[in-house]
Amino acid sequence: MSFGRMSIAIICDSIVFVGIGTFIVLFMHEYRGVPENLANASLFIFYIMGAFGTAVGGHLAKRWQRTAILRWSYLLSIPLLAGMFLIPGPINWIFIVIVALTLYVPFSLQVTLGQDYLPQHMSTASGVTLGLAVTVGGIATPLIGALADMVGLEYALLPLIALPAVAYIALRGLKDPKIFTVTTGPQTKGL
Repeated sequence: MSFGRMSIAIICDSIVFVGIGTFIVLFMHEYRGVPENLANASLFIFYIMGAFGTAVGGHLAKRWQRTAILRWSYLLSIPLLAGMFLIPGPINWIFIVIVALTLYVPFSLQVTLGQDYLPQHMSTASGVTLGLAVTVGGIATPLIGALADMVGLEYALLPLIALPAVAYIALRGLKDPKIFTVTTGPQTKGL
């Protein structure tokens, strides 16, 4: 049950970050009027900050429960995505940086949570969490592109704002699993 709910969150996250990664250059150039070379830099910034966000997620997990970090990350990304897609001007660069951070914080935490939720099948859990994170977004991206051809890219990207809300709802009430160690018994991280 917990693994399934987390899988829903991973699917939503995957669609958002692969969708942004696919269309951010075109969005910045066509709808924000950024010259092509700077629009290309937006993709670089998105992925560099995403790598940093993954590291931040690991650091935060030393102090707080992973499930709480996931929920906060998804909750924060909703208004940030709205700002990125709806507010024009130079502030858009700040939104790209912060959106990348919030979308990538969950990445490694979801993998380790998956392993902890399915301790008897850690390899399967890793494969499913990473597989979902990479493939579902790739499957959904052509649909976003088809919608963009019909209504325009700026409108086709707007549904992405709702997906972190779905992820947040799927994770509500979810707790980090108890981890059993040989010497001390069950342990959980405090909030």
